[in-house]
Amino acid sequence: MPKGIEIHEQVSNIEIIYRWFSFLTIFLTVFCLFWDGAIYFFFMRFSEDGANSFNWFLSAHIIIGLGLSYYALISWVNRTHIKVGQGIIEVRHRPFPWPGQKLLYSDDIDQLYAREKVRRNSDGHRSVSYDVYARLNSGRLVKVLGGLENMQQARYIERVIESQLSITDKPV
Repeated sequence: MPKGIEIHEQVSNIEIIYRWFSFLTIFLTVFCLFWDGAIYFFFMRFSEDGANSFNWFLSAHIIIGLGLSYYALISWVNRTHIKVGQGIIEVRHRPFPWPGQKLLYSDDIDQLYAREKVRRNSDGHRSVSYDVYARLNSGRLVKVLGGLENMQQARYIERVIESQLSITDKPV
C-alpha cells in the first residue's frame, strides 16, 4: 500500500482514505506565515498613513493570503474519504470543507484510470501531480481524486475501486 493511503474494509463496502499532509504542507505553512506577516505589516503601515490608493492592492493580497492559509491549515488535518461499494463511489473531504465531493454510480462508469498532470510556471519549472478519473458511459470525464503525490498512489486507488465494483481494467 502506498504511503499516505489507508484502507478500511467494512461489511458491504471499502473506504479508501488519502491523507493530504506532505512536504508541500510544511513549505506552504512557512510561506503563509511570511506572506500574512508581510501583509499585516503593510496593512498597518498604509492604514496609519491613510493611503487609500493601496487598499485595493492590499485587499487582493489579503484574500490570496486567506485562501493559501486556509489550504495550508486543512492540509495538516484533512483526509479524502472514498467510500466504494453497493454500486457507488462517494468522495468526501473531512474534517474541513473543500470542493470536489461527489457521488458516482458504478452503472454509469465505463473505466477508471490514473493520469499524470504536469504544470509549468513562467520560469519553466514544472510540477507534477496525479489524478484518478472515471470515464462515464456518456464519454464525460469525472475527476475522482486529484493532487496525488505519485503514480503508485493513483494506480493503487484505481485498482482498489475497480476491484470493489467489478470494473474490468482496460487501457485508456
